[in-house]
Amino acid sequence: LVDRDSDDCHALKRRLESIAREAGLITKAATQGQGLFHVVTRIAIEELEAWYMGDIDALKAAFSSLKSVKFPRNFSNPDNGGTWERLHRFLKRNGIYRNSFPKIDAARRIAKHMNPEKNLSRSFQAFRNGVEAFL
Repeated sequence: LVDRDSDDCHALKRRLESIAREAGLITKAATQGQGLFHVVTRIAIEELEAWYMGDIDALKAAFSSLKSVKFPRNFSNPDNGGTWERLHRFLKRNGIYRNSFPKIDAARRIAKHMNPEKNLSRSFQAFRNGVEAFL
């Protein structure tokens, strides 16, 4: 699992698949969903923070001051670029992480409240489906 950042996601996926193949590992993509595999390659589009934006209930649980806040419409399509910056601006406007954005602290606080079935991030859903296929 890697963040796409500014990489071309198709080229990045090919590179990850190639690395696994060179290591002698069979990927889910190589089996086309048929047979056993060792590796599921997934890309967080655009950044992992999109996964947090995809679960508004998790954000509200992590930061109680957000319970009555109206969330911007762009949270319904979190994989849409500038993710960590959008999340930080939103939290900052609502009195959370006013100066810097401590990504690890935010991840710890939000992730424990996430509901994988309801997350709106398409890249999170691809990751979840890959993990379920692996299991």
